[in-house]
Amino acid sequence: MGIIIRDFAPKDIERILDYREESARVSFPDLMLDREKAKGFLLEHAEKHPGTIRVAELGGRLVGFVRFLPEKGSFGDYGILDLIFVEEDFRKMGAGKALLQAAEEWFAARGISRIEAVVTKTNAASLGFFKSNGYEEKRAVLQKKL
Repeated sequence: MGIIIRDFAPKDIERILDYREESARVSFPDLMLDREKAKGFLLEHAEKHPGTIRVAELGGRLVGFVRFLPEKGSFGDYGILDLIFVEEDFRKMGAGKALLQAAEEWFAARGISRIEAVVTKTNAASLGFFKSNGYEEKRAVLQKKL
């Protein structure tokens, strides 16, 4: 029984929101997730960009997900890997790599050859994951709290 990657379904929403809260504790510990707003955002994203939220299952259990989207820029189209998360107990089993490959294949099928991953500097595990999969740091995003 291996990892299965499939499209997001509305029945997955509560588990994905749990994952969002868990990932936020690592990247944004001072922020609280508004589950209702996040639910609306995810459903809107899934409707606007079909196929860009994928989930990983192992033995019928949801163990992770990826959310990504295409963007248009002044240097051409590119993809954004907005969020990838795998439950800690299921890391290093191939789920993250399979989710990443699913997103990369989606972009490649649409002629998008440049992908950016959005990762906070405090998320060492995610930074290491992307670097081990061929991604390089290209720029920094600075933030100020008012």
